[in-house]
Amino acid sequence: MKSSVENVNSVQLRLNIELPADTVRETFDKIFQKIQKNAKVQGFRPGKAPLNIVRRLYKDNVAAEVNESLIKEFLFNAIEEHKIRPVSLPVIERLDDPNPEKPFLFTALIDIMPEIKITQHKNIPITCETFEVSDESISHELASLQKMHAKTKELDVGAVATKEMVAVISHTASTDGHPLDDMKADNLSVELGKNQLFADLENAIIGMKSGEEKDATITLTKDFPDKGLAGKTLTFHLTLHSLKELVLPELDDEFAKDVRAESLDDLKTKIRENLLAYAEKLRRNRLESLLLDRISELHPFDVPPSMVDEVIDDIIREEASRWPEHVDVKKMMADDDYRKSILPVAKKRARNTLILAEVAKQENIIATEEEITKLFESNYRLTKEQEKKLGLKKIDTLARNLKSRIKESLILSKAVNFLVENAIITDKPTKI
Repeated sequence: MKSSVENVNSVQLRLNIELPADTVRETFDKIFQKIQKNAKVQGFRPGKAPLNIVRRLYKDNVAAEVNESLIKEFLFNAIEEHKIRPVSLPVIERLDDPNPEKPFLFTALIDIMPEIKITQHKNIPITCETFEVSDESISHELASLQKMHAKTKELDVGAVATKEMVAVISHTASTDGHPLDDMKADNLSVELGKNQLFADLENAIIGMKSGEEKDATITLTKDFPDKGLAGKTLTFHLTLHSLKELVLPELDDEFAKDVRAESLDDLKTKIRENLLAYAEKLRRNRLESLLLDRISELHPFDVPPSMVDEVIDDIIREEASRWPEHVDVKKMMADDDYRKSILPVAKKRARNTLILAEVAKQENIIATEEEITKLFESNYRLTKEQEKKLGLKKIDTLARNLKSRIKESLILSKAVNFLVENAIITDKPTKI
């Protein structure tokens, strides 16, 4: 076997492998002998057909198996020989058609870990917002609660549509005289002024009288998701069936009790506490983001494409866990446009993970078995029914995998804490 390595970039190598014809011939012989043992050839008992006949009959069917056998046997030997440490499975780039009389050449693209040298991660100066909770913020939250618990009162026929009203509408749509079935709606309830429709369509409804019909045209933006409609002018036929007025409840102690508070003052206190917790979380997230962005600027490096792909998969799975009824995981995983849209986020997340891992290494940050076990037991308790269904072997495998993830998560979390604790932070007061 001959093999050589090319540097594609800082995170990828190309491994070129050439196998002599003798090796290729031996592999063909082994596979034909294996086929011979089970071959059913007319005129011979199963497994007793001569090898030369088996070769002639099956010569066009063994190439894929020969390829697989040669790659499996020699690719990882070459990786070990060149002391390469892949971060994912190699991708075969070039593959010759195997011929027992010729050398066999193939190349593999291999992702490797970048060389990361973090020299500046302590005493980093940053300016970060401190989010203040004002009386206006509390009033805004109260108003939102009030609207959430509002009731509707149907208005008389002939009432005029204005913002803040709920309109019950139906519409059809067409473009260039062709109907658009996907744009059809029947008895749709819309709160006007809340951007629940195309802006031009909502503006056309405002001023209509209940019971009235009307035609309206809108022009879609050039970046409209449906590329077949992007930039086109659509004609809508609108029917305003009825209008409803929102009737807000009084902001008093009775209202507070309806939303599980003891009084209006108690409700305001709870809102303030929730906003303060949200403000603290917002500030912490902002601090972490600013610090990691700054370290990334000071220490640029590439991220292996396979690692970015894994992060994209994780993001899609996270979306699916939040919206299980609305997310088709397989479809999203295969959607190249969607994957490209979250590529920048995935690259940043992957880069941050590598930065934190390097900081943890430099600062000897670890996760103890006690910490790992405590988190595992508090977050991953199985019911007796689940234990019975899985069995001891599967439970043991699951526990090892989960504890490995917990360990990594704990170390990265401690590394983030270290960065924040050792940063030079200037506060910038901002109202929430």
